Amino acid sequence: MIPVSPYTLQGKIIVRIIRSLLFFIYVFRGTKWERPRKNFIEDPLHYNWVDIIYFSYKYYYKPPELPEGMLQINSEFIPPVLDYDTPVISISAGGDLMPYAWINEKYCTRLWDDIGADFFGNDIVIANLETPVDSFQSVGLVPEVMLNHMEFNCDESMFDIFNGNKKYKGFDILSTANNHSFDKGETGIINTIAFLQKQNIRHSGTASSWEQQNNFPILERNGIKVAFIAFTYSLNHLEVPLGKEYLCTHIPLNKPGCDLSFIKKQVIIAHERGADIVVASVHYGNAYQLFPGEHIIEISHRLFDECGIDILLGGHAHNIQPVEFYPFTCPVTLRKKQGFVTYCMGDFVAYDIFTWGHLPVWFRIDIGMSAEGAVIKEIFINPVYTSGNYINKNQRDLRFLNAKKLWKQIENNNINTLESIDIKEALYLRSIYEKVFGKLELTA
Repeated sequence: MIPVSPYTLQGKIIVRIIRSLLFFIYVFRGTKWERPRKNFIEDPLHYNWVDIIYFSYKYYYKPPELPEGMLQINSEFIPPVLDYDTPVISISAGGDLMPYAWINEKYCTRLWDDIGADFFGNDIVIANLETPVDSFQSVGLVPEVMLNHMEFNCDESMFDIFNGNKKYKGFDILSTANNHSFDKGETGIINTIAFLQKQNIRHSGTASSWEQQNNFPILERNGIKVAFIAFTYSLNHLEVPLGKEYLCTHIPLNKPGCDLSFIKKQVIIAHERGADIVVASVHYGNAYQLFPGEHIIEISHRLFDECGIDILLGGHAHNIQPVEFYPFTCPVTLRKKQGFVTYCMGDFVAYDIFTWGHLPVWFRIDIGMSAEGAVIKEIFINPVYTSGNYINKNQRDLRFLNAKKLWKQIENNNINTLESIDIKEALYLRSIYEKVFGKLELTA
C-alpha cells in the first residue's frame, strides 16, 4: 500500500504530483533512506532543504520500515513480586489528540462506542492534547495535504469528541507540551489552561507562570501518588518569548547530548512533594518511521539514568513505535527500578491520510506498591483500528475498533459483523503492528 490515501480529487492530484517528483529522489537516495537518517533533529525551526525533502519523502513516498542500525532495546518485562493485598491502580495512556477535519460531530457519533468503556474506565486517563483550545481565536485544522507550517486550534465541540463524546468520565490529565503548543501564542496557552480547568482536567507541560511550572499534577488513587510532567523537543517554527520560558517546557530532546538538568529538577520536586512514581509525557523522536532513531533511544535511557523518570509516554511520530523495559538506578531515590518507555503510541483521536496513523495503541499500566515503593505491576497493550467507512460520497463514519478483536473476526471469516470495514487496510496494519511489536503480549 502507498503511505498516503487522500480523499478529495484535488488532494489526489497534489499527492500524485508530489510522489512523481519524489520518485527521482528514490532513484538517487532510496537505498540510503530505507533506514532513518542518523541523528535527524527534525525541528522545522532549523530545517535546511535536505531536511524538508527527506521529511516529505518519508510522508508521501516511502517511510522507513527498518531501524537505523541494530535495534538495541529490551522488550522483556519482568513482573515484580507483590503481596496479594497490595494497593494497585490502573493508568490508561493514549497518544496524540489532533484537530483533523474529520473529527467533528457529524462523523464521530460512534467513535468511542467499541473502546470507550475500557479506555476511560481506569483510575487515571491521560493523553497528549496536540492543539490549543482557544475559543477566542480562529480554528486551525490539519489540512488534507500538508505543504507548509500548520497552526492548530480546536473548538469546544471537537474537544468533546476527544474527551469521549460526553459518554464517559473523560480525561483526568492531558499533556499540553508538544510541537503545536505555541501555535496560538501566549494567549492560546493561557486560554487552553483556563479551558481545561473549567473541564476539571489537570494539565502538564505548559504554565501561566514560573510558579505554576513546578506545580505539575500529582494525582492520588488508592493511596498511590503519581506525578505527571511533560516536555516537548520543538515548537515547530516558533519560540516562546525570552523570560517566559515557563509557558511551555521546551527542551531540545532530539539533539544528541542535550541538557536534562531541568527535567531532573522536576523529578526531585515530584519526590519532595510525595510522589511514589513519576510519569513523563515526552514529545520527541522522528515522524513517519516504525523505529526510533538511535539518538532517541540514547536520550530515553538518559531520562531514566540521569533524571529518574519511571514511565516515558512518547508521542509525535504519528505511528506506533516499539516499547522498552529499561533497568536503572534512580538517581533521586537510589532505588533499582524497571523503567518503561513507549517510544510512540501514534495519533489517537485523529484521521490523517497517512495510513500508518490509522493504528494507534493505548496502554493500561498497572502500578502496585512493593516493600521498596511503587513499581510497574503489569502492562496491557491495546491496538486500535481507526475505521473510516464512507456512509456516502462525502461522509465518513469514524470508529475506534478493538484491533485484536477485529483481526480475530477477519481470521474467522466473520465478515457480516464488519459492515464495510476496509479489510485490506486492517490486515496491512496488522502486519505493521507485528513488525513493531512482534507477537508481543505485555500481560504478566
